[in-house]
Amino acid sequence: MSIERLYNYIFYQTTRVLNWCSNNLIVRPLIGLFKLLSVSEKRLDEVRKRHIMPNGTYNKSINLRLAFRLMLWTLTCFILTIELLVAVFLNLEKSVNWIILVLVAIALSVTINYKWLWQSNKYISHFSTFQKSQMTFWDYLFAVIVHLTITGACGLLIWCNNKL
Repeated sequence: MSIERLYNYIFYQTTRVLNWCSNNLIVRPLIGLFKLLSVSEKRLDEVRKRHIMPNGTYNKSINLRLAFRLMLWTLTCFILTIELLVAVFLNLEKSVNWIILVLVAIALSVTINYKWLWQSNKYISHFSTFQKSQMTFWDYLFAVIVHLTITGACGLLIWCNNKL
């Protein structure tokens, strides 16, 4: 599996997790609340039709845009972590300008995201292949763990570096 394909796989899983959270933690409880408030069945059907997204529909959803941003954030944290580790191993952490490190990490992250996801909507071709395979709970957990681990490692490294 190439790095680009792995990146798209994590992006796909992130989109699926966000879609599940949106459907089950936001929309369905709101529909239950609307039922308690005696909202008409016609309006409830409209809410179901417009807001509950099946797993196969990802184009132009807010979850897709949020997944793009989350991938951008995670990749920026990953690149920043690598930059900080290199600075620590080379004993440059006191002389490194943080603003330059962050700007380089953001620039690299935007470039990689553009090349691997946004350019010619490459994610759509990967999504169609990933949809054919059966996903389990562990696949979704993998995406959550990747985002939390990378963000936590970056935060911990920044915190430890400021303590020195």
